[in-house]
Amino acid sequence: MKKKLWKMSLTGVSVSIAAWYGIFPVHAGTLQEDLKFYLSCDDMTPPVPGCRIQSSIRLRPGKFGKSFLIERRTENSASPGETILGNGAVLQGTDNILTLPPNGFAALPFPQIKPGSENCLSFLYKGSGRITVELDSGNEKTTLAELTASGQERHAAITVIPKGDSATLRIRSDQPVILRQLMFDRDIPFANTYQPPGQIRNVDWIVIPPQLFDRRSGAFACWIKAPWLNKSSTVSRIGLLSVRWAKTTKGKVGTNHLKWISLWNGKIYDANRGKDSSAQPSFQLKDLEQKNADAWHHFVFNWNYADGILKAEILVDGKLADSKTTRCILNPEPIDFIVGYAVGYYLNGQMDDIALFKRPLTGEEVRKIVSAGKPIPEAIR
Repeated sequence: MKKKLWKMSLTGVSVSIAAWYGIFPVHAGTLQEDLKFYLSCDDMTPPVPGCRIQSSIRLRPGKFGKSFLIERRTENSASPGETILGNGAVLQGTDNILTLPPNGFAALPFPQIKPGSENCLSFLYKGSGRITVELDSGNEKTTLAELTASGQERHAAITVIPKGDSATLRIRSDQPVILRQLMFDRDIPFANTYQPPGQIRNVDWIVIPPQLFDRRSGAFACWIKAPWLNKSSTVSRIGLLSVRWAKTTKGKVGTNHLKWISLWNGKIYDANRGKDSSAQPSFQLKDLEQKNADAWHHFVFNWNYADGILKAEILVDGKLADSKTTRCILNPEPIDFIVGYAVGYYLNGQMDDIALFKRPLTGEEVRKIVSAGKPIPEAIR
């Protein structure tokens, strides 16, 4: 088996950051008794009525068995119809195959692009000789990458940051090469799964029955493996979970959310909104850039509300990452509970062994789960 995600509610004013890790109210039951929801991520079968798993989510090897690869709604801007080809170069097919003869080149123009934005050019390549990728933007030419091709197919993911509001990418080769799955993904610094040009992939997320979310007390736990875990400062548009108390109000994005957990500029933000409040950022995961993006990391979010005070904390790999105490007024019961997505931002990574508990977990319980080497149903026996 495996697990699933959580979401909480509040609105109010930030009070003080308190080191109250481990001083939540004494738990009422065992971990087995207090496990509220579990999603193994081994297949696409919803574990309970009302749970929905989008068919666009892909299965990948997980921490235990399989995992869910949750990515944003990618649109490939490397369109054959807009690419300039020279010296015998050819770009064709749903796999966006670029064939470059000796000294052949392809130029991808982007007449409208945000200066300073992070984008990603990705492709698989093989052949012989050297491939050069250049960026022409802001009256400057910059060599972004020089790749040595061989008979073994390799993957390239190149971050592209334009200096002006227009840019042109040039791909050249001094010997015959074949580039496959050529993709330019805007506003993301790493490569997501390939998507053919002209086809926008569906939305990846997991819907949990909102009645399972308790605004007063709970814990969410999961394992995450994602490329942004080793980013130091420029990570953006990463969403972990979201709970709404009302439908979206036109022109007021986000004001209907009880809570969301997202990642911005290398820090995790726990943002809470209500009718008369603004977002309250917290949980600055300062050591996030030190995480190994090729490894699995365990995340736990605890929360407890009593006497007008909400206490919350984040633990990563069994250690306290941050905590916060906030005076607030609870919002109404939520109308939806979504995992892998928050206010327009997606997880952009793999998620496994997702669990929702009735109450906060103690440090000892979290360390037990992390060190068990087993899925939660087995780890908490």
